Amino acid sequence: MRIGIDARPLISESPSGIGIYLLDILRNFERNENTTYILYTNEPIRNQDPVLTGFEKRVVHGKIGTFTICFGLDKALKADKIDKFWGTEHMLPLFAHGVKKVLTVHDLALIINPKWGSRKNAIMQNIFCRFSCKHADEIIVVSEATKKDIVSLLSIDASRNTAILNGGVRRVYNSL
Repeated sequence: MRIGIDARPLISESPSGIGIYLLDILRNFERNENTTYILYTNEPIRNQDPVLTGFEKRVVHGKIGTFTICFGLDKALKADKIDKFWGTEHMLPLFAHGVKKVLTVHDLALIINPKWGSRKNAIMQNIFCRFSCKHADEIIVVSEATKKDIVSLLSIDASRNTAILNGGVRRVYNSL
């Protein structure tokens, strides 16, 4: 199996939030010769965490990471023969046909109240997170509250959402 991972949260030298979440999960992945993981970003990863040395990395160039993931990644996934893609921060490739898609949604804050963030981020989350949730094969949410928000605000069937609290790295791994 070949699994692609949105690794944009690891671009900076010192990740925060979703980057810390992603590093913790990558540290706990069980590696085997039958599974290849490829980390996709829109610019080189500057983080020097030792866990990252064990992963293949691909840079799909694009100025805005969301647009790169949503519109520019499909060709790279096809070329790398990816079976499953994990969108770690609310977004999935829009045209990656034949690839199973797992999406993590941390919250819907900017859909609930767009004034809680920048106008640009609120618009992007409103469009791309909604679309990604509708097209995901499975959605991982980090709280029961976010699961309820996805059901009520985005009309996504609750059976497609799995709540895995931020300490449940083993369960995220099993979803992939």
